[in-house]
Amino acid sequence: MERLKRKEPNMNSLLNRAAVPLLLVLVACGRFSLAAEPITGKVTHVTLYRGQAQVTRLAAIDGAAGRLEVVVSNLPEQIVPNSLFAEGDDNVEIRAVRFRTRAVGEEPREEVRALDVQLRDTQRQIELAQKRQALLGKRTEYLAKLEGFVAPTAQTDLAKGVLDAEALERITTFAFDQHETIAKEEVELAKQLQELAEQLELLNRQRAEITAGASQTIREAVMFLQKHAEGPAEVRLNYLVNSCGWSPSY
Repeated sequence: MERLKRKEPNMNSLLNRAAVPLLLVLVACGRFSLAAEPITGKVTHVTLYRGQAQVTRLAAIDGAAGRLEVVVSNLPEQIVPNSLFAEGDDNVEIRAVRFRTRAVGEEPREEVRALDVQLRDTQRQIELAQKRQALLGKRTEYLAKLEGFVAPTAQTDLAKGVLDAEALERITTFAFDQHETIAKEEVELAKQLQELAEQLELLNRQRAEITAGASQTIREAVMFLQKHAEGPAEVRLNYLVNSCGWSPSY
């Protein structure tokens, strides 16, 4: 009689079959619908302690049943992040709450754009003045070379008795006139560069003052909810705030 062989189960096959429903469960549990826009909620309770306050915000939620991700924005700067917790009514189950920050910037305003135009124009004027200064330096170098050539040549011609006095006078007059012109232009350019530098500093300071609050950090609470039925529901978000106090008003 032929002996029946016992077939051992294929462990890889069993693991694969078990992993499929587990994966489906994990995917289903991790799927949350994002609310359309962040909300701010309404502060309903504030309890003062020594140096701290506990704040409760009421967030109204509407829509269909299911998993929902709700973002409560504009939380205070002195919030204690790990103090966040949420409570829902009978129609809402809180799955998790986490704290996050994000940086936001404003669109450049018209006055900032106008200042940027002035800054670019001033910078171009500074670059042009600096190039003119460099050109004056080259003119000065050329005159020095010319004088270095003329003086020895004049001495040689004088020794030979062939010196052209009128030509030497014209060259000398030309050289001194050029030196005087260059000196005046150098003084004028130095003054212009100083004024442009002061103007550039002023424009940068004005721009910095205008854009000082253009970038800010927003603090938000992200709540992961399970809404059991369609219709309105309410969630109470609670958190602590540091640097709080009170003083009598009487």
